[in-house]
Amino acid sequence: MLRTRFAAIAAAAFSTVSAAWADVVEVTFDLTSYGDEVLNSGGGWGNVRTFEKDGLVLHAMAFSETGHGGTLETSKLGQYSHGLGVCNRYEGSHCGNPDHKLDNVGADDWVLFWFEESVEFDKLLVNPSGYEDRDASFYAGSIDNMFSLAGLDPSTFAGKNDSYASKSSSSIWHDLKDLWGNALLFGAHSDSDGHGDKDNDRFKLKKLVVNRKTQDVPEPAGLALIGLGLIGLGVARRRR
Repeated sequence: MLRTRFAAIAAAAFSTVSAAWADVVEVTFDLTSYGDEVLNSGGGWGNVRTFEKDGLVLHAMAFSETGHGGTLETSKLGQYSHGLGVCNRYEGSHCGNPDHKLDNVGADDWVLFWFEESVEFDKLLVNPSGYEDRDASFYAGSIDNMFSLAGLDPSTFAGKNDSYASKSSSSIWHDLKDLWGNALLFGAHSDSDGHGDKDNDRFKLKKLVVNRKTQDVPEPAGLALIGLGLIGLGVARRRR
């Protein structure tokens, strides 16, 4: 009986400590600054920008549906004072223009955010940088290689999500629905087939907020309960 009682105490202690270790921390990435360009090859197409905040590393690159049959093809990811913008291969020689945004006009533009660990996607702030429609579509999931999307369709990610916002010159947060994964593909609004709805949605990406699981130091009370449980088990053995 005594041994059973102390075993129960020990089990409760481990349960308490386990809860103390599990924690979720909010991390906000400012996409208007930093973002070191760690890879720029192929004439700038498929360049990668890397951000770091609170020990969490984020890689970003651009894709547009300019490939064969409207598949994804690497684009140029620009960083401006209003956020990240995309210049696709149809726009070609005009990529020096700072007005480039993510849009669904001509070719649909997307930005892939890729983490080296799984996170919870919270929200993303878009800036229309003018008076524009701000509807968006996005996919979330997990992929091993951020370059692997080239030649594929956005629907390679399961489950398209849509977020709507009326025409305005104001920035707006799009809810990312607390989806988990290491990859987020975000772009101007697309129809059910993953292609632009031609409502001329345009914006730049200003901030991305995610939640990250961390491990904290066990609470002292939990450690005391573990000690008590172990001592009790020892006493029970001696009495037996």
